[in-house]
Amino acid sequence: MATGQDLLRRSHPAADEDPDRLLAAAGEAEKPRRAKRVASLDIFRGLTVAMMILVDGAGGEWPVIGHAPWNGCNLADFVMPFFLFIVGMAIPLSLKRIPNRLLAVRRVVVRTLKLLFWGIILQGG
Repeated sequence: MATGQDLLRRSHPAADEDPDRLLAAAGEAEKPRRAKRVASLDIFRGLTVAMMILVDGAGGEWPVIGHAPWNGCNLADFVMPFFLFIVGMAIPLSLKRIPNRLLAVRRVVVRTLKLLFWGIILQGG
């Protein structure tokens, strides 16, 4: 039975020169590829979460960052639109990696139902 090095030598004539290099390259090729993330979107998401924590914790003490009355707009009023923007950007980026459109729609529907279920359960409704 042929070993991994024998197979590499047969497929690559340069394997006789440095078999360890080719084995390392073969091992790297077998690793699953990680999806590339959009750093700016991750940073914006982190800043929005930090803003949400700040507004929730200090909004009562500093009126500038608390929720505004009906006739105004403060920092707290931007948290939800920022999250909606992040979701609007993240969905197309994640769905473009799924080649089958029906499978992509199915995943979106299942995830939506899971989020609704847990939201209702955690809110006590």
